[in-house]
Amino acid sequence: MTYKNKGGAPKKEITQDREIKFSCTQEVYDFLVEQAKIAGFATSKRSNVSAFLRHFLLEMIQNGRYEVIKPGEVSIELLKELIMVGINLNQAMRAMNTFHTEVDMMNVITAVDATRKLLYTMTESITAPQKFNQKIQGEK
Repeated sequence: MTYKNKGGAPKKEITQDREIKFSCTQEVYDFLVEQAKIAGFATSKRSNVSAFLRHFLLEMIQNGRYEVIKPGEVSIELLKELIMVGINLNQAMRAMNTFHTEVDMMNVITAVDATRKLLYTMTESITAPQKFNQKIQGEK
């Protein structure tokens, strides 16, 4: 039994079968539609923002015009301290909602202020994220 070629477009070796979706405001969408028109991707009947964004993003990656921001390292000791601070703040907020006298309230405020100062000291020791250029796969 032989099968006849039924015509149509030939099968693609690589298919684009994965989707990436995101939401945006009407203002951002209108901006992207305008940019797609300027770049020649939009027609009078179709905005074709997806094709524009795909082309734009892949072009940036191929030309190396993007950078990855690597977050700074956080030590286990620092993470444990932050967890303890969070627990203390949670207890202080619970106490504020349950105590009814001014003396109890002042004690809670003092504890919260001490916790705030500790957090400030800890955040000064954390470095800002470090930037580095991401190389394209296969690039030396």
